[in-house]
Amino acid sequence: MENPFHVGYKIAELLEEQHRTKRDLGLDIDMSQGNVVYLTKRDSIDVKTLQKIGNELKYNFWKHFPIDDGTNAATLVTEREKQMIAEKDKVIAELNAKVAERDKVIEDLKQDLVKQENDFLKEINGLLKKK
Repeated sequence: MENPFHVGYKIAELLEEQHRTKRDLGLDIDMSQGNVVYLTKRDSIDVKTLQKIGNELKYNFWKHFPIDDGTNAATLVTEREKQMIAEKDKVIAELNAKVAERDKVIEDLKQDLVKQENDFLKEINGLLKKK
């Protein structure tokens, strides 16, 4: 399985986001500007250099290179994560119930206003007929 992640493009992107130059990075990791330019065009970099760059740019490049250990890591959820999801679901359910209550109150108020408006219109018609 080939990883579509291009490490060089990511380095260039991070430098731009951090308003840093390739020369700045080169000085920080003891590498020439030319070599840094070369790295930003590569789709792979040796581990030691990538670690130096990651430390300097404060970026975890390893998250782009998951290990396939035979389990479906995307579906592994810790008990704490399950608890947090359950708590969030509970809060969402409570908020939805409050919204439903408020919607009912609004609908009742609308009906009251329509009834009141009809009563006023009847009263106005009665007054107009008396004239």
